[in-house]
Amino acid sequence: MAGDGPQVVHNEERGTREKRFPDGRVEVWYQNGNRKEISADGDQVKVYYYNGDVKETDKSGMVKYLYSQTQTWHITYPDNREVLQFNNGQEETRNPDGSLEISFPDGSHKKISVTGSEDIVFPDGTRVQVQVNGDRILHLPSGQTEEHSKDMKKRTYPDGTVKILHNDGQQETRYSNGRVRIKDAAGNLVHDSQAG
Repeated sequence: MAGDGPQVVHNEERGTREKRFPDGRVEVWYQNGNRKEISADGDQVKVYYYNGDVKETDKSGMVKYLYSQTQTWHITYPDNREVLQFNNGQEETRNPDGSLEISFPDGSHKKISVTGSEDIVFPDGTRVQVQVNGDRILHLPSGQTEEHSKDMKKRTYPDGTVKILHNDGQQETRYSNGRVRIKDAAGNLVHDSQAG
């Protein structure tokens, strides 16, 4: 029957051609090459842009935008959280409070707080915390902890031993039994608490 197919309406003034389907779906073609699809209930709208980009919206307020040139999705949720999904597998989440979370294709994960401090976890279990002032703390899978500041580098071993390299080159080792050894920048022993 002739009435069973889509109904096509041309609107010369707006430069559009509209197709209404019996199930209630609507497709609109624009002169510039864009095309819009509206679901029968009006809850979902997809726009296909002439450049290949795609924008999807639903009744919840979620908006998904595909940048065709880079194959990157930009998703905005009703709570204003934004997620960027890159073609290489990287994903970035921008939270409404200004914090950022990044998942990398290698399994690494980075969180950046609103203050600018960072927390990075690598697939091998290594964790790096970066303070706003640039100081770093590394938590290694071996149980060792390494701290880097503008004044020194310090490594703490699981047995309680601590080695410190000061900016002036002085090396200090503090053993868990209380012994302390200090060497100058040239490596000469200048102090040993157990030396007789």
